[in-house]
Parts: sequence; structure tokens; C-alpha cells
Amino acid sequence: MDADGSHKKALTNTGWNEFLFWSADANSIIFMSDRSGVDEVYVMNKDGSNQRRYLPNILAGYDIMSWSPDRKLLLLSSRNSAHLDHIYVLNIEARRSHSLVAGDDEYLHPQWSPDQRRIALTRWHQNQIVGIYLIDTDGSNLRSITGALKFSVTPDYIWSADGRSVMFISQDDRNRSSFVYWVDVNGNVLHRIPADNIDALLW
Repeated sequence: MDADGSHKKALTNTGWNEFLFWSADANSIIFMSDRSGVDEVYVMNKDGSNQRRYLPNILAGYDIMSWSPDRKLLLLSSRNSAHLDHIYVLNIEARRSHSLVAGDDEYLHPQWSPDQRRIALTRWHQNQIVGIYLIDTDGSNLRSITGALKFSVTPDYIWSADGRSVMFISQDDRNRSSFVYWVDVNGNVLHRIPADNIDALLW
């Protein structure tokens, strides 16, 4: 539809379709659909025409998490044979994907840094969040930015606009108090603010 809400048009009418993202040139839309019986990545022209599977039979069972700032890479989530959710990076132009991080823990809630140099994600062990981690886009240099904290963290976090720091909420279950932490990419605490009445963060 137009920006003023006029000229609405349905682009899809088959299956359950979600997670829509514009391509870098704004001429096509990539999305998830279960029209074949399994969740797969599809692409279509911006007017809804020429709908087709993207990399047929390769990305079956993946969920789109987010597109990179330059719209050339996609973060995907998939559950492996051990029933653990892991994150993958799909290169749109090269038409291939690679695992971002492997292991016996789950990695969820990925977010690109604004400068696209790093990806933040939450690490989970046996359904309990371990902390917030950073990893380079090629899958190297995985490190915790919350390891120095004694209290649990929530999966709600946000990047600063310059990509140099992350803000998140940490909870002390012993006395039911919460704090907003602002840490740099090395895990150094820049600021700590009481957050007993804060439920979400937004720059």
C-alpha cells in the first residue's frame, strides 16, 4: 500500500506467509511461507508477481531472523538434529549459507550491529539464558559481554546507533531488583541504572 494507507493490495494468498523483508534494491521481497508443507524462504517481485522458492530444498525448516544493514546477508534460525536452535548466515548474492556458531548450547535473538561488523545473540543452556554474546559475522571471536555480571540477564537488548555498545536489563532474583546495563563490545560496564519499572528498551 502507499504511505498514506491507500491502494492496499494482497501480495500472497497461499499458505501462511511471514517475516517479510525488502531486498537491497527495493525491487523484490523475501519472506517465509509454508505453502509447500514446510517453512521455506521465498522471494517475489515487489508487486507480488513471480513468487518462487529461494534455494529450493536447501533452506527448508529455517526461520528468517533479520536482514543485514546492507541487505546482502540474512540471519536464519534452524533446529538441528539435537533439537537445538542455531543461527546461520545466508549470503544472498553467493546463494550459500554457513553456521554462525555450533556447540551444545542454543543461540537465539540475533541482532546485527549497525556497522555490520558483529552480531549479538543470547546463549541458552537447558532452557536457561547464559548471557549475551558477540560474534564476528564470519563466525569467529565468540565472546560474552555479560560474563562479569553476577545476576541473570533478559533476552531484551539493543545496540547503540554507532555499534560500539549494547544496552540490556539484568535482574537480581535475590531481592527482585533490576538494572539497565550499558556495556561496550568488550563487556566493560559504561553505565548502570535502576530499572525496577522498565519492561523494554528503545533508543
